[in-house]
Amino acid sequence: MIRELDTKDIPQVYAIECDNFSQPWTKEAILGEIASDRSHYLVASDGEEILGFIGFWKIFDEGHITNIAVSKSNHNQGIGSRLVKGMLALGPGLGIDKFTLEVRVGNKQAIALYEKFGFKSAGIRKGFYDLPKEDAMIMWRE
Repeated sequence: MIRELDTKDIPQVYAIECDNFSQPWTKEAILGEIASDRSHYLVASDGEEILGFIGFWKIFDEGHITNIAVSKSNHNQGIGSRLVKGMLALGPGLGIDKFTLEVRVGNKQAIALYEKFGFKSAGIRKGFYDLPKEDAMIMWRE
């Protein structure tokens, strides 16, 4: 099931964040995102278990994807695709007609996921990521 992130989900979302990223957001940062009018977060859940999440900021008529992650035990089950579909479905109701994101150039699986939904490379941000240092591909879907 895809639904909006709730404060009760933060411990599980934080655990997924820590398991997937070398520099995870803090619980406080995630809570701040929920409180922000510009932020929109969805989770994929199976009952009370959170399987993954996606978040984006609404900036004028654009959606900027801030992060997406799926618990490692649930990789390769289509959860990321369902999260992206859910996010894209929210866009029109929020007045969003295009989405953008940055992704590690070495993250071929994520790039393939975004390309499946019509995202295209629009350039490179040199040295965007730390731990390890890596360039980011800028992607857009209009």
